[in-house]
Amino acid sequence: MTEQANGELHDGPSIEECEEEYFIATPLEQGDGDKEFAHKLSEHRDYCENHFIDYEFPIWTILCKDRFESGDYYTDYIANKLKAPILGERMITKPQGLYAVMNHRGSYETMSETYSIIRKYIESNGKAVCGNAYAVELLSYFAEKNPDDYVIRISVEVCKGRKFLL
Repeated sequence: MTEQANGELHDGPSIEECEEEYFIATPLEQGDGDKEFAHKLSEHRDYCENHFIDYEFPIWTILCKDRFESGDYYTDYIANKLKAPILGERMITKPQGLYAVMNHRGSYETMSETYSIIRKYIESNGKAVCGNAYAVELLSYFAEKNPDDYVIRISVEVCKGRKFLL
């Protein structure tokens, strides 16, 4: 992940075909920011350990379609990728399909700017948001001291846009 993050990054968004992926997820509530996130991350890890769920390490966040479209970019879920689907209400499937993808470089606090760029890109390319937004940390506080150098890959499911007649 660090090699990918330090490698050549696209300057802006692009449309990519993505494969189906599975996640174990814990819902977040709009609370007191970092404190709420840390509490839910601990709860998420405990749940996975107690239920013997084998997940991949990088932390993902999932932002639901409605929240993304409204411009409210507070994350809905903390998640980890699964190697295979599991039974249970905490599993979320990221569908195979087209995604608007962009690498965010900077702190978590500036991610809303990147989400806005992606929204404008989707609209200007005749696409429509038809699913959730997924973000994975490629380079975070585990490997980088300066938050301005974090790299987070954001993918938003898109489909052909609708043309409205006046």
